[in-house]
Amino acid sequence: MAELQLSLQAATAGIVSGAEQAIRRLNAAAEHALVPLARLLLRTESIASSKVEGLQVEVRELALADSGAKTGRRVGPAALEVLTNIDAMWLAVDGASQAQVFTTVQITAIHAKLMAHLINAPRVAGVIRTTQNWIGGNDCTPCGADFVPPPPEHLMPLLDDLSDAINDDALPPLVQAAQVHAQVETIHPFADGNGRTGRALVQVVLRRRGVAPDCVPPISVVLAGAKERYTAGLTDFRTDRVEAWAEHFSTAAGAAARLADVCIGRVRALVRALVRALVRALVEAWRSQLRAAVHVPRAEAPA
Repeated sequence: MAELQLSLQAATAGIVSGAEQAIRRLNAAAEHALVPLARLLLRTESIASSKVEGLQVEVRELALADSGAKTGRRVGPAALEVLTNIDAMWLAVDGASQAQVFTTVQITAIHAKLMAHLINAPRVAGVIRTTQNWIGGNDCTPCGADFVPPPPEHLMPLLDDLSDAINDDALPPLVQAAQVHAQVETIHPFADGNGRTGRALVQVVLRRRGVAPDCVPPISVVLAGAKERYTAGLTDFRTDRVEAWAEHFSTAAGAAARLADVCIGRVRALVRALVRALVRALVEAWRSQLRAAVHVPRAEAPA
């Protein structure tokens, strides 16, 4: 990735710039009072990232599972996997993004958090694979697979190169995030959880580059809504059509930022309406007390 040369056409550069501006506007609009909503957006991103992998859990079911897990009750496997993905996303945004120099240690830490719920977690969570894997086809042979990642002996140099790409700031932030995510999918360094790890690293890049210091755009929501196009975009990256992938990813990021901005606007309007209603109710309660008073107060009385 350090040797990858990329020159964007004007149209693609415009899409990238517009998407980054949308993400920056989203963060500028996120007032301190709406910080809990920023956390909800991160949770939404985590849920959607799991949905891309076929882990479909309804919001109500997930809320009950979250409450159950915190009180020691048993949680279903699908809900537990989504909850651990949320934990991994928190680690990515709040922890790994703060590292002065990003290394493979941060990548494996995110993966370890993601896979911590597995029975065989000590053998797979945060552990770089030592055997060949592949995408598609069947479990017995890579013949007929959609894609065969690099052999395990190449993984450490590739992960070091990936870390260097995360530390670099030569590319526009969204293009950098797109490439980092696609490269994780291409390297496929873990036995499982590569896609979710790669999508968590998107948020790391955007936070480290200062594009999304408070609110992360739920890009996975848009990607999950067009999964086949998302997969085709990753194929574009692997076949040297890097600009096409950058354009698709940036379009999704811009759409996600605008959706989140609409959500924040609705919450802000709801809060204002609620405050106005509370003030009206309070004033009316005061007036009712005055009307009910036995003695009418003087005009200049404190009451």
